[in-house]
Amino acid sequence: MRITDVIRDLFGHMAWADATMWKAVRQLAKDDKRLHELIQHLHATQRAFFDAWREKGFERGALAEQSLATVEQWARDYHSDVAVYLEEIDEAALDRIVRLPWAERFSKGANATTLGETMLQIASHSTHHRAQISTRIREIGGEPPLIDFIAWLWKGRPKPPW
Repeated sequence: MRITDVIRDLFGHMAWADATMWKAVRQLAKDDKRLHELIQHLHATQRAFFDAWREKGFERGALAEQSLATVEQWARDYHSDVAVYLEEIDEAALDRIVRLPWAERFSKGANATTLGETMLQIASHSTHHRAQISTRIREIGGEPPLIDFIAWLWKGRPKPPW
């Protein structure tokens, strides 16, 4: 198994898990401020890494005060854009150094990170944020969906149910 295949699987799962989570959020039909903040942060973080990979600036707070519908569309666009980007990546590209503008703020003297490392970071970090969202869904009376990687594999690697 090649690492590029693993990364594409992780991002395929991430798209499916995000879309499945969104389906649960829409079914709640509640305007919960904390849930809204968690969802905004998940997708802003994903986009920030994607922008760093392409050496584009990212506006912190780009999703602040946006409607859930706007945030969801932003998430859909992200997953579509990143899937195209991943198709163009080869193993050699994964060793390219990626500058994360926020690294020094969190870790003085931060070591350089590669494209591959940051791709693994956003896949795992998104799982962390979906867990927070799932917890909030349960707290406000909903039932969070099963969005584990293994469940995605069991289902045959389905496309995102947007």
